[in-house]
Amino acid sequence: MAKTKIQKAILALVILLVLLSSYNYILSYSSVCLIGDATSCSDVQNSEYGSILGIKVSILGVIAFILLFIAYLGATLKNKYKDNFYEIFLVGIVIGTIASIYFILLQIFVLKTTCINCMLIDSAMLILAALVFINHRKQKRR
Repeated sequence: MAKTKIQKAILALVILLVLLSSYNYILSYSSVCLIGDATSCSDVQNSEYGSILGIKVSILGVIAFILLFIAYLGATLKNKYKDNFYEIFLVGIVIGTIASIYFILLQIFVLKTTCINCMLIDSAMLILAALVFINHRKQKRR
């Protein structure tokens, strides 16, 4: 079965998120920013909200997006656990969406500064969630 345009876009966005979050993790150890002011990126990533249980949020993002990628692959390949992988992928999307909204609001209202890299990743996550939701609704209709 050929993949739809939405499914191809979902795969491309998941891969993009893995790459962007990996790049963001590397940048979190330098004073360089992908776009814009490196100081604001540093301020966000080194703030008290920049780590959870002593683990940088950027590394958690890399791990999360790699797991999302694996779940998506498992859901699209023919195997007996395809439905389980799809459910895991959907749960991951919901958690990622909540986290993205939280981090966007945190930057705007609490830190009062934004990291362009982080905003790009969080925005891509929200776009991914919208595409997954649209795709899920189309599949449920069938």
